[in-house]
Amino acid sequence: MVELNKTTAIGAIVVLLASLLMLVVFYPAIQELLYTITIQSPGLLFWVLIGVIGVGVGFRTGRQNTGLAIGAVALIMVVVAVPFFSGVYAQESILESQQFEQKAELDETSTEHVRILPQNVADRYAESANQLPQYKTGESDIAYQDGNYKWAYPIEPGPLFVKLQGNQYGAYYVDMEQTSRSVDRIESDIRYGKGQLIVDRFSYQLKLDKPLVDHKYDTTFVFEDDGETHIARSYVSHDWEWRTLPVPMPYAVPKYGGTQVMNPDGEIDDYTPEEVESSDMFKSQNTYPYGLAKFRMKSMQLRNGLINKLFYQKGVPEVARTGGFSDNEQPFTVPMDGGENPELNYFIAATPAGAGDGIYQIYQIDGQSGDIEYVQFNSTQAGPQKAAGYTRSQDREPNWAANNEEGSTQITEPIPLIID
Repeated sequence: MVELNKTTAIGAIVVLLASLLMLVVFYPAIQELLYTITIQSPGLLFWVLIGVIGVGVGFRTGRQNTGLAIGAVALIMVVVAVPFFSGVYAQESILESQQFEQKAELDETSTEHVRILPQNVADRYAESANQLPQYKTGESDIAYQDGNYKWAYPIEPGPLFVKLQGNQYGAYYVDMEQTSRSVDRIESDIRYGKGQLIVDRFSYQLKLDKPLVDHKYDTTFVFEDDGETHIARSYVSHDWEWRTLPVPMPYAVPKYGGTQVMNPDGEIDDYTPEEVESSDMFKSQNTYPYGLAKFRMKSMQLRNGLINKLFYQKGVPEVARTGGFSDNEQPFTVPMDGGENPELNYFIAATPAGAGDGIYQIYQIDGQSGDIEYVQFNSTQAGPQKAAGYTRSQDREPNWAANNEEGSTQITEPIPLIID
């Protein structure tokens, strides 16, 4: 009996240690999952609770059929109604509470800071410039550096053992305002950087620092401040609201929660949206989450009601397709005039639902505050696909690549410009 108890105790300890190890290794994924099914989806918890209580009370009181019926209704709500109406309710709330200003014309894009160099070309420039053994270039984003907008690439450890023991080693910056190769390398050790593993990953540390928010991978960039490399990532938080009809449930409305900054020494600073706008560190940078900008723009699809969106589609804007000519999807990030402090705005071109690829609305979203303005045209304008086709038709000499197929010349990165 003593031997059995000892074996059981050892087994329990092994299981506990293995569970703790799994928790540590997979903490980022666990954090995302728990946030999604709790804070981001309160309607899910609500109907699961209704189902559990209904079935439990039904069986305890001898009314099994009633309990099972309640459980079946709750299951349908969880599988069908909650996923659909959670987004609808959130977008209707955004549409009711936030101002979408329609203008006769949008602000002009910058003539001093023009986005010229395509991302895929900048990728090659950065990769060819990298002469550091055991390091590679990571995924790029846009950063304002030394008076110009640049493609920023973290210098990440490459081989497995370097990932385990090494650190991010600064960043490469490729000037996007010219077509010729212009690459700067700034070396700076970052305690918790990109490309590192497990607890040394900067994303791991950000989630430990702030577990009750939705961290946005698509709004991450490296930048320089006081001669040192920093990494910024924005996050979304959610406010709970209640709707009774047509499906009673609580729902979550997303909002820009703030931006975390990883410093080289491993310390994390957290900035509210108001602090981001007033901070010199973020001047001319963009921090507003891309996905949230598109989600808010799509709330305009409900301007004439859900029934209209589903069946009649009168005045329903859809995000225009770029035509498969590049990986560059909307929203497009474009520099705006701002004197000594230019700004980045997001642009989303919209087509009328079911009406082809012609543009009839353009949305302009501030890259820090998220303020939305839009123009609506009386007649449809040329969209990204038509513009690409027009470009190809004007010069038939090159061997054009179509829809990511092979070819010597490729249409890439349709970028909007607003000029007088």
